[in-house]
Amino acid sequence: LAQRRRARGARVLAEARARGRAVAVVLSRPYHADPGVQHGVSTQLAAAGIPVLGIASLPLGSEAQRALATHRPELTNSGSAAKLWAARSVLSQPGLVAVDLSSFRCGQDASILGDLTDLLGRARRPTLWLHDLDEDRAGESLRLRIDTFVAAVRGYERSLWQPVLPCEEATCTADAR
Repeated sequence: LAQRRRARGARVLAEARARGRAVAVVLSRPYHADPGVQHGVSTQLAAAGIPVLGIASLPLGSEAQRALATHRPELTNSGSAAKLWAARSVLSQPGLVAVDLSSFRCGQDASILGDLTDLLGRARRPTLWLHDLDEDRAGESLRLRIDTFVAAVRGYERSLWQPVLPCEEATCTADAR
């Protein structure tokens, strides 16, 4: 089952790259697979045309990438380790963007929030931080955050895959160089 998930994830990544699309990687705990707990975030992103992968669907990558001992040797919580590993995957592959989900002010996620912020901040690409899914919020507030993220992803896609055309020195502007 795990091998099939990763193979499907590899196909989704290849298809998205071929189409010039980014892929959202949901960094979450296993209970966020329940659409009710995650408030349909993955469904809304998919409806907006952004392919979505969970941690278990990511191809494994290099051994160095998987070796969390080089980053956080004291990390023993498998959910935290999986989120950090997935964040490193996002950082290592162009075209991946992160959606970090946390509910119930998850104490286990608190210990890695600084690491996630650092890793994903270095990625210089859109990240959707949803650390308050359990709070009473109007559906429109979440929808607005998702719509804003989708717009940022579309801009990232244009900047990532837009061909850079050479220009003649005499006709180039400072902005075009």
